[in-house]
Amino acid sequence: KPKRTDTIRKTPELLAELMDKEFGQQATDALAQGEKNGQSDAISTLDEQVKAFFVLEEGDEANAGGPSPIPSDGAGERFDATKNPTLPAEVPMDSAEIESLDLNDEEMVVREDDVTDDELKVDAAPATTGAARRSAVLFEKIDVQLALKNMLCDRLRRLVIETGRRTDGRLPETVRPLAMEVGLLPMAHGSALFTRGETQSIATATLGDASAEQKADSVDGTENRKFYLHYTFPPCSVGEVGRVGAPGRRELGHGNLAERALAPAVPSPEAWPYTTRVESLITEVYMPNPNPNPNPHLTLTLTLTLT
Repeated sequence: KPKRTDTIRKTPELLAELMDKEFGQQATDALAQGEKNGQSDAISTLDEQVKAFFVLEEGDEANAGGPSPIPSDGAGERFDATKNPTLPAEVPMDSAEIESLDLNDEEMVVREDDVTDDELKVDAAPATTGAARRSAVLFEKIDVQLALKNMLCDRLRRLVIETGRRTDGRLPETVRPLAMEVGLLPMAHGSALFTRGETQSIATATLGDASAEQKADSVDGTENRKFYLHYTFPPCSVGEVGRVGAPGRRELGHGNLAERALAPAVPSPEAWPYTTRVESLITEVYMPNPNPNPNPHLTLTLTLTLT
């Protein structure tokens, strides 16, 4: 698996400034949409537009995050694209092309008496025909992704501070609606359904004898565990298609945290001779607020209480 290098990269200041100037308001409008599907679609569209505008493609090395090759005033200085990144690169002409120019061509020469100052207007942005608009300064894709993430975080914070509401319309002190149900699965020893907003999980508890103990290898050898927890976060809970099989690092880590939190509440083997297996299944997660971590703890607490 390739190493993660984006966590130690610093976003170029020029890229952050240009992106906020060009797409800042569009990012705010996308985050301000309360409906989750509309917000997700708007952010996806913004992501595509930002990458098409800033990402360095093959053949674009001339303007790769540095000075543009356009000369400024002929005094030996070079045009700095960081000061005015909207100007296009100049196409150099050789001596043969210069000699072939017809300076008497009325279509090419503009005389002073042909236009007035009010009629003369200069468009700094180059016209594009049949091609997407591009930034005059381009950057690596990983830098653009990091800059977009930082801009969305900054715009989201400013949106909450200025409007006093979160992206889903809630006030900062408002808790998402909570709903709980216990005993919904009649064949299980214990079951519970916990819903917080649009994030939901189902937990079940199963009791067994000593033969159902989990055998786990540790540095001290093999141990038998009378209480263990399984945490499942399937891709379908976030509307995606992915691998379903052995638990991943996220599931193992969050499962261990939930098990350690609940273990002190389990009675001693003398008072509770049963082997207890509990499972937390995340059934739905609202992606703009992807934080299902408290759900298994609360759902499993309800399940064990019922058990």
